[in-house]
Order: sequence, then structure tokens, then C-alpha cells
Amino acid sequence: MIDKRIEFIKYLENEKNYSIETVKGYNDDLDKFYMYLTERNIKEVNYSEIKDYLFHMRSIKFSNKTICRKISSLRSYFKYLMKNNYIKTNPMLLVSSPKVDYRLPNYLNYNELNSLLGINLGNEPLIEIIEKTGSGRISRIKINDNYYSGIELRNLLGLRSADFDITINNDIVTFTTRGYGHGVGMSQYGANGMANSGKNYKDILSHYYKGTTIKTV
Repeated sequence: MIDKRIEFIKYLENEKNYSIETVKGYNDDLDKFYMYLTERNIKEVNYSEIKDYLFHMRSIKFSNKTICRKISSLRSYFKYLMKNNYIKTNPMLLVSSPKVDYRLPNYLNYNELNSLLGINLGNEPLIEIIEKTGSGRISRIKINDNYYSGIELRNLLGLRSADFDITINNDIVTFTTRGYGHGVGMSQYGANGMANSGKNYKDILSHYYKGTTIKTV
């Protein structure tokens, strides 16, 4: 049975520079997955078995947010296995995260944020936006010594999109999101803004789908 957990964990520590707490979270998620697999070879794990594992997590009353975090860990692990030619197919490509209860904005206290991210924020957390995309979505963010992509943090926290602002008041962290989705294709939020500014449907479609021609058929 292929078990590259130790190698993967070293990769997270040395190349991704993840914090001890973040690495512990990944390690715990992978340990539980391997316990579920028992003696089955991970090279033979397919989409159906991943679905069975998701059903197993629901059966033991894991919350959707916890399942989202574990899916994120497995995605990273299987992506690493593919990158290094340890497996031929990636069963996580077909896996979608479960829906969570969205709030706009999302209010989380330190304990909730610690639990969802698997880290220890301490008494004075440092949250810094490192980089944004051209459309304004967060592409990289630092929380204390931990780095996340905007999409990863969106999935872990159940945010509506990766376009968000962050404020901290006492021990409450507020994530205020704009729009909905992952930023690929048309943005309903952005399209509505263009329409309100006087743009017609042709202007909007041309903006989001460059190089297309609109004609009657």
C-alpha cells in the first residue's frame, strides 16, 4: 500500500512553509482517511470510494464545514501524489464540497476560527492579505504564520466568494464577502453592477467572454 504521508508532510513544512498547527491538521485528516481505507491500496482509490468516505463522515455527524476542511486536505494530498507520479488518476477531481450555511457577513470568534483552520490564533492574530487577482478576489492571504489561497480559505470557512474584507473587533473576526462563486465565468454581482451603470446584455457578455460574437441564429 502506497503511503506518502511523511513525504507529503515534509513537503508542506519545507516547501509550502506551513505552520506546525496547519501541518498537524493535514496529518490528522490523512490519518483518519488511511484508517478508513484499512489495507486498501491508495493507488486503487476511485471516486466511488471517496463518496463512501464522505457518507461515512456524515454518518458520524461531522459538520459540513469539517467535511469541507477534510476534502481540502485530501485534494492537496492527491494532487501531490499525481504531481510525483505515484498515482495515475486523481479521484478528488470529481468531488465537490458540501453546501454550508452561508452568512453575509460571516462572524467567527477566535475559537471557531481555530477549529475550522486547525491553528492557534493566540490573543492578537495577524491577518494580512498578500495578493489579489485582477478582479479583486483574494489569491493569497496570511493568518499568523499560515498561508492560504483565497479559494482554500473560502472553502474552509464557507464564505460566499474569495472577494472579501476582514475586520477584527475584540475576539470577533468578520469576513464581509462580495458576490458569489469562484471568479470563473460571469459574476452575477459584477454583471448586476454593470447593468445598473447602464450597460446592456451585449456589453456584459462581451466583458466576461472575451472574443465571442453575439448573433441571431
